[in-house]
Amino acid sequence: MRSPWHQLALNAALPRILNRDILRLLVDESVANDLFEWLKELSFVVKHPEGWQYHNIVRELILRYQRRISPQEWKAQHIQLANYYDKLRKGLELTNTQNLKNETWQKYTLEWLYHNLCIDPSLQMALNDWLMALDTSNRYAQGWAEAMNMAGIASGSEDMRSWGQKFQNGLRALEKNLWFEMDEVLSELLRETCLEDNCRAIALSLQGFFPLLCFLSKYDISQVKWDTEEIPDLNKIIENLTHALNLASKSEYFAFRGFVHLLKANIVEGKADINKFLEVVEPDDILRKQVEDILNIDFNNLIYVKNYFRTYALTKRIIYEV
Repeated sequence: MRSPWHQLALNAALPRILNRDILRLLVDESVANDLFEWLKELSFVVKHPEGWQYHNIVRELILRYQRRISPQEWKAQHIQLANYYDKLRKGLELTNTQNLKNETWQKYTLEWLYHNLCIDPSLQMALNDWLMALDTSNRYAQGWAEAMNMAGIASGSEDMRSWGQKFQNGLRALEKNLWFEMDEVLSELLRETCLEDNCRAIALSLQGFFPLLCFLSKYDISQVKWDTEEIPDLNKIIENLTHALNLASKSEYFAFRGFVHLLKANIVEGKADINKFLEVVEPDDILRKQVEDILNIDFNNLIYVKNYFRTYALTKRIIYEV
């Protein structure tokens, strides 16, 4: 005979992370406390740094059943959970600049994303916003990719699951200083017609940033023969950055293109881009000081150029160790 809490336990599988507050959204408050204590004793409910969670295999089976048995109830509960996390992140009262760098805001946003994608697995939103996450940090982008993968499985969207898996694999390769897989992912992504101009520009710029950073992290630049096939195609990177600037005139694209010109010993073009960056960047921008200093170095010494690019890269993306 089934426990009277059987259906409540099924509902409790919908959130990725379970705690008493979230459970109160899904069940009557009069039984929430007792149900929560009962759930914690089940063998397939395990501890998580943020609370508790169902074992993945058990949870996937329950979610598939829930979506099939009542699509409307499935949607309503995910809307309720998405609204809960949206309220939490808005309650932080951060500016648009602050929120992307705030780990608590990111955590709430990833749960909001997951539940929204379970309601409506929209690739347009997921792909564009993943690029914005990728332009923020590796960790945030990995969390975004995981949410896409899990939402794809939960909602039955193979396209969503597949993209999430590709993003996860590309990011794992980057952690090993291997950029080829991410380059292929970004190339495939750039063929998607749903990308917005500013997000397409991000993809184009990162398609140059990742390989160059990985390369300069591994090799002594003074020993490199710049006509070999081992190094990233600097002409292609410049071409991509020019395209990115035509789509979205972000100041950092001028700085990056300036560095690439200097690596090719295009001194005039490099200085012009650096100066353009300094003209348009905000006075308190964290990249400004790093870029200002490069105007005082010997441009014929590629070792100096490399060191300044490393500093620039670390300032822009501190999570990538070089």
